[in-house]
Amino acid sequence: MLLSAIGLIDDRWGLASSLRLLCYLAVGLLTPWLMFPESPLSGVALIGVGVGVAWCINLFNFMDGADGLATAQLIVCVGGLGFDRSFWSL
Repeated sequence: MLLSAIGLIDDRWGLASSLRLLCYLAVGLLTPWLMFPESPLSGVALIGVGVGVAWCINLFNFMDGADGLATAQLIVCVGGLGFDRSFWSL
């Protein structure tokens, strides 16, 4: 929800890239901690995963401005996941 609001504000009025990066890092660091609260991963590993999530968010935001590139990538990923699931259930 926070990322949607940040994206909407950025699309409408424009935000500084440093503020967007700070929001991406905050969400990226919170995501693994919220998804795996009792994870055996160390703090360093959780930070690494969080930075990876922030990188993916930033990458998707970059692709979103490239007129359909994000949608094409989404279709390929979802198609691959659907094929994998249907292939292994045979």
